[in-house]
Amino acid sequence: MFIFIVSLALFSEVYAQDEHIDHDHSGHTYYKNEIGGALGVVFNLQEQHTASGFHIHYTRMFKGKLHNFGINPGVEFIVGNDVHYTLHFMLVYRPTHGWWLGAGPGITYFQHHEKFDFSGHIETGYEFDAGSIHFGPVIEYSWAEDDQHIMLGLHLGVLF
Repeated sequence: MFIFIVSLALFSEVYAQDEHIDHDHSGHTYYKNEIGGALGVVFNLQEQHTASGFHIHYTRMFKGKLHNFGINPGVEFIVGNDVHYTLHFMLVYRPTHGWWLGAGPGITYFQHHEKFDFSGHIETGYEFDAGSIHFGPVIEYSWAEDDQHIMLGLHLGVLF
C-alpha cells in the first residue's frame, strides 16, 4: 500500500508539471483538473419542503480549441424527508473566467420509493480564486419523475 501511495504521489507530481494550474497576465487561474463539491440547502418544488444536500465531483477540462469545455462526473446526496442519491455525468462550459455552467443526465435512487429513475441536472456557479483552491456560490436544478429540486449552496474545489 505504501508503494502505491508513493507511486501515486510521484506520478501526480510529474503529471502536474505537464498539465498544471496556469495563470494569465491578470492573475486568473485556469486548470485542467478539479476535485470539488458543494454543500447547500435543497428546496423540493413538488413537496414544498427543505433538506440538506451535497455533492462531490471531478472536473476535467479539455485542451486546445475546446479549453472552455470539460466533463464532470459526480455524486449527489440529499438527506431529510426524501433521501436520495444521484450519479450524474455533466458537460461543463466556462464562458468567462470564474463563471461556469453544467448540464447532463443522471440516475437517481429514491430511498423512500425504493426505486431508480433517470434524472437531469443543470447547475451554475461562480468561483473566486485562492491559490490552488477556489470557492463560490452555486445553484442547481434537478428533475426526475418523482422529484424536482433547487439547491443553493457553496462550491469548494481543489485544483491540480
